[in-house]
Amino acid sequence: MAETTVSPRTVSPTRRAVLTTAAWTVPVVSIATAAPALAVSACSVDLPPASEENGWVAVFDPEDGIDPSRGVAEFANGGYALTMNPVSGLTDVTVTASSPPTEFIAGNTYTFTFDFVAFGQNARDLSFDLRVDGEALPGSHIDTGTTNSSGSLTAVYTPTTSGMKTVELYFFFDPTSTSAQGDDITITDLAVTCV
Repeated sequence: MAETTVSPRTVSPTRRAVLTTAAWTVPVVSIATAAPALAVSACSVDLPPASEENGWVAVFDPEDGIDPSRGVAEFANGGYALTMNPVSGLTDVTVTASSPPTEFIAGNTYTFTFDFVAFGQNARDLSFDLRVDGEALPGSHIDTGTTNSSGSLTAVYTPTTSGMKTVELYFFFDPTSTSAQGDDITITDLAVTCV
C-alpha cells in the first residue's frame, strides 16, 4: 500500500477574525473633559438665621443711645426687633445687627426676602435698610414716616467682587429729631437664595 503523507495545512485567519481580535486587544483611550461651568450651579450662600447663637452681633451707636427701660432690642424669629426708644437729646442713634462673614461670589445674584412690621405713631421716625458690607440694598428700605404697616420685601444683591461679606440689619432713628419717643420696626424670617 502506498503511504500517504499528510502535510500540515496552514490556515490563514479571515479578515473578520483579525478585526474582531484587534478590537478586543487594542487598549481603549479615554479622554476626560471638564463639564461646562454652567452645567451645575455653584451658586449657594451659607447665611445662618439671625440669632446670637448663630454668630450674629447687635451694636448700638452710641453704645448708650438706646433706653432699655421699655421695649425690646433683640434677635427674634430669624430677624431683629427694635421697639426700644432712643435716649432723649441724641441725634445720631443706630442699631446694626450683623451676620458672621459670609461668602458671596461676584456675578451671582442673591435674592433676600424678609417680613416686617412698622409702627409709625410716635414722634421720632425709625428707618431700616438691609445692607451687605455697608451697601444698602435697593428695595429693602422701610421708613416709619411713610410706612405704618406690615408686609414682605425682596431685595437683590449682585456683588462685583467675591469674598467674605457681612449682612447687616441696619436701623436708624431720624437724625433731625431728638425726641425719646421712637417708632418701632421688627424684621422677621430673613432668607436668601442664589442664582
